[in-house]
Amino acid sequence: MNKRVCGKISVEGDDLFYKITGSGEPLLMIPGGGGDGDLYLPLADLLSQRFKVITYDRRANSRSTMNDPTHFDIAQQARDAIAILNAASEKSACFFGNSSGAVIALEIASTFPQSLKFGIVHEPPLAKISPNKEKWMKFFDDCYKAAFKKGGASMASAKFLFGIEVPVMGMIGAQRKALKYLKDEPKDLDEKRIPSKDSNEFFIKQELISVISYEPNIENLKKVKDRLFIAAGDWSIKNNIWLAEVSKILAKEIGCEFISLPGHHGSFMDNPKEWTESLNKYLVRG
Repeated sequence: MNKRVCGKISVEGDDLFYKITGSGEPLLMIPGGGGDGDLYLPLADLLSQRFKVITYDRRANSRSTMNDPTHFDIAQQARDAIAILNAASEKSACFFGNSSGAVIALEIASTFPQSLKFGIVHEPPLAKISPNKEKWMKFFDDCYKAAFKKGGASMASAKFLFGIEVPVMGMIGAQRKALKYLKDEPKDLDEKRIPSKDSNEFFIKQELISVISYEPNIENLKKVKDRLFIAAGDWSIKNNIWLAEVSKILAKEIGCEFISLPGHHGSFMDNPKEWTESLNKYLVRG
């Protein structure tokens, strides 16, 4: 593991925790559902040979705070990311976002184009772009409603995970491998984390519907199409899952390049070497 710089900043009522690994070209990595930036660290340690990798916990997750837990707003999430970038003494950077983080990356590219050097948007769960829009909107609405029934957010999360066409055991195994890697990650004595139960409830009850209902501003994104890549995993493409389908459609609508990255929706956690090779290939252009 590399030496890291850690910090916190106050943004719009919450404190956001971040880490910096390396000292090269700035690269901000936006986490998906669960919002824990440390899941990127196995990848960040390899990328840091070329990049100044900035990871962070999104508000209402992990070491960031949850002072307004009844409100999720993608525009605010984009402002949070820019605030983290500025806290790292940068005005522009390469961006990478996975899942919910991919949707936030789209909002950044649309509303803060001056901050975007290159961006990779990996498997954004945009249900309204899918040819099977009605099916997916109903499925996610059912997941949301399940959080208010017996079993609560835990049962709703299981329904979500087993229904989104990702390889469930592969996802679980990838996260376990990343967590094993993080066992030796230094922790502050006074480090406080939001309980995963609370973060999970926030994801299902507040974040989920906002993310899957997001409609990107295609006209704005066309203006940065030469700096934007829409990506899906090669497993996702081979199995023709809806996340790959949506990614292809989005790339075509924007007119930007569609690229393949190794593995499935969460392979960045357990296949960092191949991911580093792929990300380096696209993020050092120009």
